[in-house]
Amino acid sequence: MSVPLARYLKDFGAPQPKPLEFVSDFDFSENNFDLPEVPLEPAVDIEEEKSKARAEGYEAASLEMTERHEQQLAQIAAEHRAEIEALTVKYEGVVAERVEAFLKEMKVSVADAVDNSVARVLRPFVQEEVARAAGAKFAADVAEEIGQGRTVKLSVRGSETFIEMMRKRLDPLVTEVEYGDSAEIDMTLEVGDSILVTRLKTFVEAMEEQIDE
Repeated sequence: MSVPLARYLKDFGAPQPKPLEFVSDFDFSENNFDLPEVPLEPAVDIEEEKSKARAEGYEAASLEMTERHEQQLAQIAAEHRAEIEALTVKYEGVVAERVEAFLKEMKVSVADAVDNSVARVLRPFVQEEVARAAGAKFAADVAEEIGQGRTVKLSVRGSETFIEMMRKRLDPLVTEVEYGDSAEIDMTLEVGDSILVTRLKTFVEAMEEQIDE
């Protein structure tokens, strides 16, 4: 482009702006931008947090289950004690009844045993007393018959002790008496055609039966 043409075109060009200067009310020097460093947050370990949460949950659940289990055990123990107490009361009553019945039965058995033992011990003496009474009555009958002038015939059988007892009673009254040793006591009085038998054996046996009962 020629110089004359450039001169004409010069007016058509936009003027170049001057660079603007930034003016601030604050005085920022280059050294004033030295700010403290902000510490970075530590990195979070996701797996560790999961494990920690899982452990805490397990511990809480275990504690709750343990408390619940202890409560259930305490309830079961209380129910068991109540059942044991009820059974104890029941069986103590049964045992008391059994002991009472046993003591009553034992009392009766002991009484029976004592009665039987005493009866066995006294039986010889009872028999002897019966024999003495019968002998005395027999001797009185003999004396009465002789006193009336009748002829009598006597027969006495029994133990040696009984015979000796009857000798003392009858010998002064009657000269002829037939004595015989026997385990059974029996006396016979013949007056003419009549025979008087004491029936002492039957009487003693009846008394022994009553003693045995």
